[in-house]
Amino acid sequence: MRRAGCRAAPTARVTCTKPRARWTDNEQALAGLQKVGNAELGQARAALQRRDYSGARTALEEARSLLGGGTQVQAVDDALAKAVLHSANLDVLINQARDALANGRIDGKDGAAALFGKVLAGDPDNAVARHGMDQVGDLLAQRIQTQLDNHDRSGARQTLSSLAG
Repeated sequence: MRRAGCRAAPTARVTCTKPRARWTDNEQALAGLQKVGNAELGQARAALQRRDYSGARTALEEARSLLGGGTQVQAVDDALAKAVLHSANLDVLINQARDALANGRIDGKDGAAALFGKVLAGDPDNAVARHGMDQVGDLLAQRIQTQLDNHDRSGARQTLSSLAG
């Protein structure tokens, strides 16, 4: 009779857990659980990179139950917590930037340009922040054009210098 082996998840947990419950010293079952747990941990890391925080949490919890914790599980858990917090902070900044833009506050540390800039510093590929910066640029170009139309060269220079940084 063939001893219970361990296959890939999701059946691996069932296949490996049953022999483990009967024979706690069954090396093959324990090795199988370890292998599946590490695979789940890899899935959690991959989901984290994709910013699929729900998928990462699910895979991480499965890995934790199979591996019984450990430094690698804790490291992924810490990275996930940090990523979720970072994402929440970016959402707050985006909402503040949108509000500033809607209310015409473009300049200054609480202006749309600075707030969208903070988002892009943390997430350079953030499409919402990039679009927001395009809108800021359009508004500043309109402001400069209006200043030039009103023969306010000093104001236009000041607006241009604020763009430079």
